[in-house]
Amino acid sequence: LGMGFESLAVGHVKTPMFNLLDQGLIEEGVFAFFLGADEPGELTIGGVNRDRYEGELAFTPLKNASYWAVTLGKVVSFNQAGERIEYTKATTAIVDSGTSLMVGPAEDVKMIAESMGAVFNYWEDVWVLDDCMN
Repeated sequence: LGMGFESLAVGHVKTPMFNLLDQGLIEEGVFAFFLGADEPGELTIGGVNRDRYEGELAFTPLKNASYWAVTLGKVVSFNQAGERIEYTKATTAIVDSGTSLMVGPAEDVKMIAESMGAVFNYWEDVWVLDDCMN
């Protein structure tokens, strides 16, 4: 859809987001995703839908203006017993709404995947979580 930066665009063409901004069709270069379990997802361009969250949004600086790369201080997940698990190894993460993959150092991914009940698929060389609803 073109939510990334011009530096990543083929031929460095202006992306849809920057086109909307330049034409004055949106006031802010902001977009938000809502991924609903029981209702359709939603993409809001030029702002956020305040009905989709509680509290205040927190913004974090990007590591560079190429990818949506941010400093990741910790990862919080829940194991199959519903217990909260925190991984506090600081690293850089890329936020990518266009993928269902989690990529990282093998030992860290293994620890997170196993705590969530994922199974390693040796044929594909990936961890697989069959039931994402749990």
